[in-house]
Amino acid sequence: MLKKSIVDLRKKVRKINSLNDWRMKFNSWTSCYQKNNQKPIFICTSARSGSTWLMQMIAAAEGLRYVDQPLDIRNHHTKKYDLESSWKFLYNSNTNEEALREYIQDLIEGKITLQFPHQFWLDGYDIVSNRLVFKILFGLPLLDWLKKNFNAHLIYLIRHPIPTALSRYKYDWPMSYVNQLIQNNENLDIFTKSIKSFSQRILKNGSELEKYTLQWCVENYFPLKHIDEQDWLKITYEELVLNTEKLVELMIKELDLKQNDYDRMTQMVTKKAKSPMTHEKTEEFLKTASKEDDRSYLIKKWEDEVTEKQEDDIFDILEKFELNIYEKGKFLPTSEHLHFL
Repeated sequence: MLKKSIVDLRKKVRKINSLNDWRMKFNSWTSCYQKNNQKPIFICTSARSGSTWLMQMIAAAEGLRYVDQPLDIRNHHTKKYDLESSWKFLYNSNTNEEALREYIQDLIEGKITLQFPHQFWLDGYDIVSNRLVFKILFGLPLLDWLKKNFNAHLIYLIRHPIPTALSRYKYDWPMSYVNQLIQNNENLDIFTKSIKSFSQRILKNGSELEKYTLQWCVENYFPLKHIDEQDWLKITYEELVLNTEKLVELMIKELDLKQNDYDRMTQMVTKKAKSPMTHEKTEEFLKTASKEDDRSYLIKKWEDEVTEKQEDDIFDILEKFELNIYEKGKFLPTSEHLHFL
């Protein structure tokens, strides 16, 4: 009940521009951020993918601070940067590209700050920070653009579509921007007429679970089918859960972190993300879990929440998009998308 109240309050505050403006000005005034010469880190992902957990795990490293959802239209400085107050500003980059680039660069430079900078209750909190890790939702179609425009480390995080869709449905995640991706657009016109027609039928007549699965497919179609992954690190939520320690070692190497950050980052193994949207069953599990406990529960807990017919319908949608990173009846992604398992 308390968690739902917190989530509802956040939604209300985000809709009041004056409150958002005041909050972000205060955050910028009180920030102790001194940018160094290291690359910022962009986590590009879908909503409800474990991204808050990964973001806070990386932010636990010495001197790092996080920027949460800079592309969410309910968060950013729409007036200052003349960005449209709708999802169009993301997917119509010819008219918004320069403003969007300035907005993100100002975040990197510390000229503006979205979140309260002194979250002393977070693990690994440092009063002074010198490097940022961004959690970027709604931006998977822009992953290649981000790579070309900013000197940054990029992580692509992905999670099984069924638990992702279930979680989005539970928290009534916004659906409005999906049409922006599917419709004709000179920059992002990569979907066939068949897929567009199929998507419109799902949006019109599909179940809520099918609509959120469609959303997952539309978002992840870009990095899985159309973007060269040579310059970014792909992480699956399932491997992050089951093999956290080895992935932390890999991130330390790939993201230019310090070896002594290992302990600060791995302490997040049995901690939930500091988010009011963390699932109650996950919270209960993590209260008593240790590093040695079987963590497979966290990737299997959705099994009893869908019927076999629903699972069939979900994978029919994935097949239509020719996305085969996950297979029906299996919890883990296919082997070519894993680092260690």
